[in-house]
Amino acid sequence: MKKIILTAGTALLFPIVLLMLASLLIPAQYEESFLGGISIKLECAQSITSPKIMLVGGSSLPFGVDSERIQEKTGCETVNFGLYAALGTVYMMEQSKSVIHEGDMIILCPETSSQTMSMYFGGEYAWQAADACPQTLLKIRPADYLKMAASFPAYISAKYRLHQSGGISGNGVYMKSSFSPKGDIVYPREKNIMIGGYDPNTPISLTSELMDKDFAVYINKYVAYAEKKGAKVYFAFPPMNRLAVTSNEEEIYTFFLTMQSMLDCEIITSPEDSILNEKLFYDSNFHLTDRGRDVYTVILINALYRTLGFKQAIALPDTDDIPDLDSYVLLESTQADGFVTQETSDGLIIIGVTEEISGLTSISVPAMIGEKPVATIAGGAFSACKELESLIIPAGISRLDNGAFDGCSALSEIILLAEDAALVGVGDGFLDGTGSVRIRVKKEAFPSFVGNYFWSQYAAFIDSLD
Repeated sequence: MKKIILTAGTALLFPIVLLMLASLLIPAQYEESFLGGISIKLECAQSITSPKIMLVGGSSLPFGVDSERIQEKTGCETVNFGLYAALGTVYMMEQSKSVIHEGDMIILCPETSSQTMSMYFGGEYAWQAADACPQTLLKIRPADYLKMAASFPAYISAKYRLHQSGGISGNGVYMKSSFSPKGDIVYPREKNIMIGGYDPNTPISLTSELMDKDFAVYINKYVAYAEKKGAKVYFAFPPMNRLAVTSNEEEIYTFFLTMQSMLDCEIITSPEDSILNEKLFYDSNFHLTDRGRDVYTVILINALYRTLGFKQAIALPDTDDIPDLDSYVLLESTQADGFVTQETSDGLIIIGVTEEISGLTSISVPAMIGEKPVATIAGGAFSACKELESLIIPAGISRLDNGAFDGCSALSEIILLAEDAALVGVGDGFLDGTGSVRIRVKKEAFPSFVGNYFWSQYAAFIDSLD
């Protein structure tokens, strides 16, 4: 019986081993990507002499913190060890363990989402990070080995296709080149570029159920591990776009009390302090502009002052000179060219279709309806299109909402004509309610989409048009 089990296990491992060997023949493709920033963070943390301040979490940290200023105001060297929520908070915490030393202050600051406050582990992204920095593989928990194995085929497929298309390149905000030596994003971010000032695909619900119990247990074990090494762990809330927060004051207070009861470390900020004006955010509900970063950095510095017993505080930067965002008003819906739309200051939102086109197997979304540009496809917009097989989306549409094609069970391809993925916002529910769909993009745009911070989650579904 044991021999049969061993033989079966060997048979299962054999193709995985072959794939891993094959991957070595493909040159690294993710070194210059956003995930390539993991090497900068590890190098910085390894080079700094303790005691140091180390901020651990997702991308809200590199977008939201000025490590140099924290270092200047506290007198303690600082490293920004936040990277990408899709890796999982557990991944970043595991990577940080080897650089924790006596006297260190570790500030855990995951985004407030059900994914980042859980034991979620992004296997395909962990492979991409390892492609850029192989030493990260040595710090993967054994409990996540199976997830790594399961995600390897999708990773190697995307890596091969990237190699064939010429690889990831460019100088945008979601590239390794955007990081400072301390791990902060230094790419200029002047203003909020989100339609309506926030991303409705990622609402922030601060309820007592948000933090997974197993994750709280894991954090407490991490706290104990750090304390054995002579370090101290604290928890801070990330910057949160006030327009995206769906919870009321009572729910937020209950959430805070629940967090306090679950964690063995001190929480040094309050949720209310971290819920900020929408004009301070850039391209997501957790990513700040340059001015937003300045505000949140001061919030963290003052929290550290209180924790360390300093009797001083820094005034928050004045943001009155930043123009308020244009009011986002939904006007009465209208019908034209087969589409039901609502007009906003940012353009038209497609919210549905008429009987005229609902039975078609192929639809091309217009860039303009009348003389007005189409900006967004809303959730459920194509739910009446049960026969739809192929959909073309023009360049110029800047947001695709979760569930836009919910109910389109026959849909087999979505053709995106945008040449830069950074110009098309998307959430993690883009394909909700569909069947087997391929996303096809222009050949020259393929690296942009597969390597994009938001679109890379769909890399396994993306093909280039011949």
